[in-house]
Amino acid sequence: MARNLGELSYICTANRWISTMKLLFLTIFLLLIAVILLGVKVLFVKGGKFPSGHVASNPEMKRRDIGCAKNMK
Repeated sequence: MARNLGELSYICTANRWISTMKLLFLTIFLLLIAVILLGVKVLFVKGGKFPSGHVASNPEMKRRDIGCAKNMK
């Protein structure tokens, strides 16, 4: 009886490890896809670069006369 419980415990542990590894690989795969999709313009367009997130380079903010807090005196 004890031997069967030991084998069952090993099988459950092995299945849990396999499930954990599947989840880890799925997570890594999804993160890789997200990074590739976010960087499509940078990776595949000649001279491509990430858009600036700075307030001063946003045309709508300029139109509303909103500037960067660093540059305000």
